[in-house]
Amino acid sequence: MKMSKKLLSILLAVLMLTALMPFSALAANLPFKDVPADEWYYPVVKTAYEKGITNGVTRTTFEPNATVTREQFLVMLFRAADVQLDWIHQVVTAQSDMFFSAMGFEDVAKGAWYAEAVYCAWVMKVTNGVDATHFGVGQPITREQMATLAERFMNARLHVALKAAEHPAAAFSDADQVSGWAKEAVEAMRVAGILQGDDQQRVNPKSHATRAEATAVILRLADATERVSFVPAETAWIRIMSSTAVKDIKDPKTVQDMIRYLDNMPIDSETILPGVTDAGYAIQFYDQNDEFLMNFLFSNHAIVVNYSRLQTVLPYFLPWTLMS
Repeated sequence: MKMSKKLLSILLAVLMLTALMPFSALAANLPFKDVPADEWYYPVVKTAYEKGITNGVTRTTFEPNATVTREQFLVMLFRAADVQLDWIHQVVTAQSDMFFSAMGFEDVAKGAWYAEAVYCAWVMKVTNGVDATHFGVGQPITREQMATLAERFMNARLHVALKAAEHPAAAFSDADQVSGWAKEAVEAMRVAGILQGDDQQRVNPKSHATRAEATAVILRLADATERVSFVPAETAWIRIMSSTAVKDIKDPKTVQDMIRYLDNMPIDSETILPGVTDAGYAIQFYDQNDEFLMNFLFSNHAIVVNYSRLQTVLPYFLPWTLMS
């Protein structure tokens, strides 16, 4: 009986000490045995894991030096941007034949865990696949592919653009080995401080990106962005359409006032334009030659965008969380 009381006293003492410990001390250690605290990628993996951007390969291993597939990297990008892929899943599942035939990637399986991310990236013009009929599912992503997907993803988001780092890395010594289609993205990512070279300042564009490298790139994106106007720079006039009326705004000053309002408005489900009482309406942007640039639909539940790529294919809209 005395032993039981002693054990109980010890247990209570431990519980009291634990309650007094800061939460950070309890959650400080990662569950991954292969991510040492003295490695450069430890804080990167820890932050990504805590934010739900990436998980381990198993419950106790992260495999930081393993390769990342193209679809894995896309899913990580969307998770980091807090895009609600569940919303897309509902739409894609409802009309999967039409959606997937429009995309045309034969290697993207309907219902696959990555399907919504690949489809959404195709709509946003983030990816064209490795060819017209294949996304490249299961293929390890190269460093130049990683840079290109990340740079295009940032360019496709509203109000967001990459900004130059205060002290960007020097030009890559092997920049001449970067594929022509990736040169612009690789350079932009270097200037923004997101893509870094090795100890000889090589970017190694054809090398496969590791899980640690991919995670670092995604986390650096958040620190390398700035708020910009999402309205096409070529905009000359604006058309507002509701269920009951159509109004064209062509006075230059009024157009600029409208653009400033749109750039500064909070993007949420309660957004209503001044003077518009209809719950659902659209805004279209045109250039000086009356060429259509972009279309936005505002409704009770979302702010959505129709990218011009799909105008003649299908009226698919992305969730408003992409534009936050």
